[in-house]
Amino acid sequence: MFVQIVRPISVDLIKNTFVILKEGTVLFTIPRLILLSTRTSALPNLLGKEDWNLIDKGWTGLILCMMYEEALGEASRWCAYLRDLPTDFDTLIYWSEDELEMLQASTVRSKFTFS
Repeated sequence: MFVQIVRPISVDLIKNTFVILKEGTVLFTIPRLILLSTRTSALPNLLGKEDWNLIDKGWTGLILCMMYEEALGEASRWCAYLRDLPTDFDTLIYWSEDELEMLQASTVRSKFTFS
């Protein structure tokens, strides 16, 4: 089973030159076995199917697998991947109202509000 990217994409290649890809065009495929998931981590097998099914709900299973693989350090097959993940996030949801005000002239500001 492979992951496929299937939405239309325009790519600016060289000064005003565009390639328009038709919807459904596969740009690349990624084998699921090379993605860190609850199916590729060693944790579910260690816990056993019955116990794993009790906790594998929503994001919980993936988060636990990531924590387990991180705790293994160099012994984890996912060590290099986990080491390359960002350690902090600077996205709009974490910005203060004052920081968002700096976007006033931008269309981004009108799309983001605090509740």
